[in-house]
Amino acid sequence: MIKMRIEGKVKKSFIKKEISVSNWEQREYLRTLECLFLFFFLPTLIVSDVLQLSDRWIIFTFIGAHLIYVYHKKMIKFLKRIKLNDYLLFLGLVSVASIAAYSISTPQNRLFYFFILVTYPLISVPLQEAFFRIYFFKRYKFMPLIFKRTLNVIGFAYFHLIYGNLEAFMFTLVGGIIFTEYYIRSKSFKSVWILHALLGSGVFLLGFTDSFTDIFK
Repeated sequence: MIKMRIEGKVKKSFIKKEISVSNWEQREYLRTLECLFLFFFLPTLIVSDVLQLSDRWIIFTFIGAHLIYVYHKKMIKFLKRIKLNDYLLFLGLVSVASIAAYSISTPQNRLFYFFILVTYPLISVPLQEAFFRIYFFKRYKFMPLIFKRTLNVIGFAYFHLIYGNLEAFMFTLVGGIIFTEYYIRSKSFKSVWILHALLGSGVFLLGFTDSFTDIFK
């Protein structure tokens, strides 16, 4: 009788483990499909002309809504941890960058300098790094590192094909390798944010702005 009870408990434990493993494998499979959908299928809608470049806000809104759905609890906790000094520091950076952009620009190129010194480094870059680095490596941590690293670099470059030129793809392919490797080694969001902002602004200052945005056309 005691032996039968022990065997019964062992069987139940084994079944629970099998179910647990099965659920975990299913979750990994679904998240892999999610990764391909977010990082490859969505930009393909623009690359294949199903959507126009001017419709990219639809994709960005969908991604934003997805991130809020997945991480809304963590986002609330994160926002609660932000101190007043952090808000003031960010506002100070925006103010200083805005004044600098206004001071060194003329009415003809003011939009360009505001983009280079304010919009790109303080808004666009942190959002990109939050999605392509923080979200990607936390959400898909179950993937083998070499596969995850390769997928991240290619996905980052492929997403920039929405601008319709190979220059954007090549620059972001090289940039993706640098940013991905740096993030894997440092695990620092702020550091990769600064690195991305500096290298990206350098590319724009070299005259490749139109390869990445249509706001100056």
